[in-house]
Amino acid sequence: MIVAITCTGDRPEALARCFDYMMRQTVQPDKWIVVDDGVEKAEQLVAPCTEMQIIQIERDARPGVMTMARNLDCALGMVDDDDRVVIIEDDDWYAHNYIEHMAHELQQWALVGERDAMYYNVRSRQWWRCDNQAHASLCATAVTGAGVRALRAAVTRARQIGKAWIDLRLWRTAGVPYLLDAGDLCVGIKGMPGRAGFGAGHRPKPGRWTDDPDMRTLRMLVGDSDAEWYAQFGEHAT
Repeated sequence: MIVAITCTGDRPEALARCFDYMMRQTVQPDKWIVVDDGVEKAEQLVAPCTEMQIIQIERDARPGVMTMARNLDCALGMVDDDDRVVIIEDDDWYAHNYIEHMAHELQQWALVGERDAMYYNVRSRQWWRCDNQAHASLCATAVTGAGVRALRAAVTRARQIGKAWIDLRLWRTAGVPYLLDAGDLCVGIKGMPGRAGFGAGHRPKPGRWTDDPDMRTLRMLVGDSDAEWYAQFGEHAT
């Protein structure tokens, strides 16, 4: 069974766009688990499809609390070890064949991800190539078998110590057969409205990020139509 997992909360524009990206996938998941800890209910923001299961949980609004691990832990409790689990983050861009590609590779590998992560901040219109060679971002990671068990362990540890970086913990300690593939089937989108996320790119660092005022780079990555949609969130958008 192919299972997609998305953790969300109070990012209505991002979640609605994520729904669009999921609906246009060339291979649909057998189950799409959406864990929502937002004030705005996810089922009011999108039209749930037959394979979509929305789990509404109470938001932990304490300052500095990292909710991703808790929400992901909730979703992982609903999957089996032999499922092919694809992490879909609500505020990122995914190519039409993303799930098809990941599900195919999971037939051979327990842990699959994209290296050389590309991040794009739509608010500042800047991009950054992370050049991560030994791990994949969580938004570009999929697991099955021993990989599912390793992800559960990484999430549990993250909850215990109250810190993020689940992806680093997973890839550094997994000890399972893995594939790190090149390509831009996933682009980490930063700067979307709503609750701020964790990880690199939400506050671009001077000197590391490259300006893209006309969004030419984003158009090359995601296509003209999707780039036009993101253009509305730029600092100088009208």
